[in-house]
Amino acid sequence: MTIRYSPVQQTLHWVTVLLMVAILPVAWVVVSVKEDTAPFYFFLDIHKTLGLAILALTLVRIAWRLVDRPPRHPWGMSRWNVALAAGVVTGLLLAMIVMPVTGYVWTTGHGYDVEPFGLMRLPRLFWKDRALGDLAKTVHQTSQWVVYGLIGLHLAGVSYHLIVRRDGLLGRMLPPQALDAG
Repeated sequence: MTIRYSPVQQTLHWVTVLLMVAILPVAWVVVSVKEDTAPFYFFLDIHKTLGLAILALTLVRIAWRLVDRPPRHPWGMSRWNVALAAGVVTGLLLAMIVMPVTGYVWTTGHGYDVEPFGLMRLPRLFWKDRALGDLAKTVHQTSQWVVYGLIGLHLAGVSYHLIVRRDGLLGRMLPPQALDAG
């Protein structure tokens, strides 16, 4: 029998995956369209809103993990494998905080508001602090490569356990029906 993450943790994980799958191509579009145009601001607004959603969801995930602990790893996983998995998950959670926070500081530091879909304006905490905005921009743009690497490591680990080890690790993040149907 596979010991699974709770349905709440599974839902939070897969909603995060969907948001990450959405935000990355939007970011690539933002950097490829001409700045200070309607399409630029349209896609930038979507990118900021998705980033804020990822931040909020990540904070909920971290808080939820404190009360709903992850299941134990499958029997026979080596210590280095458990440590690597924990490091990648921790890195991803940290990145999903760092990226939206630096995006916010970059935006407000350069004198632009953060208004998700025009519904509300977030506080101007770093308003027109250009030096801080520039630093946040550098961290944000550099951190994207860390995110890509961590996602790659996460997917490589899942593939390794699914294809090579065949130890049911993926089943921990899937509902029972998904495994029972196959």
